[in-house]
Amino acid sequence: DGGVAADAVEAARWFQVAVDNEFPEALYRMGMMHREGLGVERDYAKALKYFQKGATLGHVASIYQFGVCKANGEGTKREVAWGVQCFAEAAEKGDLDAMHDLAMCFKLGIGGVPKDEKLAVKWFRRGADAGSLECGNQVGQCYLRGIGLRRQPKEAVRWLLPAAASGHVDATWCMGQLYALGQGVPRDEEAAAQCYAVAAAAGHPSASHNLATAYVEGAGVAKDLDQAARWFRTAARGGVAEAKESLTDLGVVVKKNDAAVEISNAYEERWSLFVSRAGVEGGTPVTSDDLPVPDDKTLRALLNHPEEEVRREVRARWNPDRFNAAFRTRMEPSELTKSLKMVNEVLARIDKQLEEEEEGPLRVARVVGQPAAEGSGSEKEGGASTARQEVGVFATKVTTSSSLRQAGGGGAA
Repeated sequence: DGGVAADAVEAARWFQVAVDNEFPEALYRMGMMHREGLGVERDYAKALKYFQKGATLGHVASIYQFGVCKANGEGTKREVAWGVQCFAEAAEKGDLDAMHDLAMCFKLGIGGVPKDEKLAVKWFRRGADAGSLECGNQVGQCYLRGIGLRRQPKEAVRWLLPAAASGHVDATWCMGQLYALGQGVPRDEEAAAQCYAVAAAAGHPSASHNLATAYVEGAGVAKDLDQAARWFRTAARGGVAEAKESLTDLGVVVKKNDAAVEISNAYEERWSLFVSRAGVEGGTPVTSDDLPVPDDKTLRALLNHPEEEVRREVRARWNPDRFNAAFRTRMEPSELTKSLKMVNEVLARIDKQLEEEEEGPLRVARVVGQPAAEGSGSEKEGGASTARQEVGVFATKVTTSSSLRQAGGGGAA
């Protein structure tokens, strides 16, 4: 199409020509190339000099990146407060990344600025209105957790949903939680699972754990323990502590399922024999003594069978109306009456076991880092509701270069 092949080395050569003429954008580009080692040797000190020169010429992105270098100690002594001053200047001049990072400083009270959640929301909202997905996500998080404003899940969704639709991974994961919990949106397990799948595929560890749990429970997806194991392992590699425990629990589930299948198969042979005898034309009518009433262990195995079709059939089989329609011509009236009494007793036991299952011995928590309830204070305490701590608060436009703990001196989160 008349263009040229991508060539970082050649790009660096031509940018340097522009740098020699003090072209501000070229100074910024050369700074980024030295930071990332694109077409030139990676050299943070040189990157710093290019950003500093661009900043003195009023180049807004260079002002912000010079602040990133100062905040992270890249090629220079680490001076977070100086970096924050750069963020403030660049933010006032319209840099979206600077707006986000400045807002994070106010949100967490780092970099020499006092903690001011309302001011943080102001900058997040300003960045979001200007098109920053990251800022939009943060506005949604603030509404969700009641940070700097009143907690309003529906308003959180108004900000999170567009960010998620535009590919913001954390917002997508959060929308999955909201669908799973029915906060701000109608409860929808299928939509939750879809959100988890998208975020997990993009590398979000907690979403991987949520997706694995959905596969364990059949919540919005078909039960699939192999897929569950795969995503629990992915979550564990991503640092989700609960994932290792979940993998152990999953092993218990697999053994439990194998035992349930074995017991269920043995019982199904007895039931098939009963049905076969009842269906013989001209044969001896079956009696209540022939009815294979399952004991508690067998009934539990049938209700915990890994295949939904089997579980559904067990519940339907002991429906009195269905039993009466199926066997009334193959039993004497008195025997049918006895059998229907037994059927009702089994049905009551089924209901009781299902209630016990809901309270549940083995339930892998579906939501890791679920949105905090209003007034829970879990964010301040560093609780599970902030499981995905803001990583890369002082980010760059090419790559995330630091964590919140690095930038905030260890006390941010």
